[in-house]
This record gives sequence, C-alpha cells and structure tokens, in this order.
Amino acid sequence: MDEALRIARKYAADVRDTGKVEVCKNGISRIVFEVCETQLDEDGDIVDEDTIEIVDPLDRMPELRELADKADRCKCQLPSYITGECKWVDDVEIDGKCYGLYRFELSAFGNFSAYTDNGGSIWLPAAFYDFDLRTADQLKEVLEEVRSEWWQDWQTADEFDQIIYKLFAAEC
Repeated sequence: MDEALRIARKYAADVRDTGKVEVCKNGISRIVFEVCETQLDEDGDIVDEDTIEIVDPLDRMPELRELADKADRCKCQLPSYITGECKWVDDVEIDGKCYGLYRFELSAFGNFSAYTDNGGSIWLPAAFYDFDLRTADQLKEVLEEVRSEWWQDWQTADEFDQIIYKLFAAEC
C-alpha cells in the first residue's frame, strides 16, 4: 500500500506530464489518482474495495483548491466562478495597432479591466488592480503611462498564475 501511495504521489507531482493541470474547453483537466485496497476471494474475484487515498494534482496549489471548493459550495463551474462575466467594451488604435478593452465583473479577484493586443493575446492588470477603464480613450491613456503594470502567463513560472491567466484568456 505504501508503494502504491508513493507512486501516485510521484505521478501527481510531475507538472510536465501525468501531474499536469491544464485549462480546457470544459474547465480544468488533470489526472486524479485513487489508491484502493482490494480484497479478493479465493477465486480472485473482488469481494471488497476501499479507497485509501485520492491524490489530486490540485492539492499542490492550495489557492486553486480553495477556489474550487468555493465554486463547489456556490454550485458554480470553477472557470466561471474565477472569471466572472467578461464584457467587450471598445477597441482603440494606438500606433497603428488595434487593442480591445474588456471588463471582468464578479470575478473571484473582483472587478477589473483587461485588454487584448494586436495579436489577440489578453493582458491582465498586475494584482488584478482595477483601473476602472470604461472607454477606449481611457485605455489609450493608461497604456501610454503604465504599460508595465500588465502581465501575461509567459511572464511567470508560477503554475497557479499560469492557470488563472489561461482561464481569463479563454473568456476573450
């Protein structure tokens, strides 16, 4: 039994393969490992089976586990609980490039504005700070002043931050 638990924990911890947590169309996908104790009769047929432990890759990200538990209590899907409602606000052209302004409301991180760049990638405000942008002109003004206050998933090695980013990106 100890060996089975050790192996399950090893595979769940492998963030590049079997323990990878990914954002997909239906939410978050991952492989969850269940370690069971099985009793067989003399013919080899299963008589009884008890779950000893469930090893879930989400357990290595307590922040995501907490959000998942809150979403479950609210009877919400985890992605929509985290992202809330996304609304397109406006587009603006800056230096020949088009930017889209979006507003996230009722997200797990509060209300805030975000934007998409010319390539369609979303930029989120650092620490989900709410610049309270309501017009394209306001977005243009903020981008000219504080462009470094925005981030994308490639700027962090933190697995939780990357998953959160991908959930918001899927909404735009």
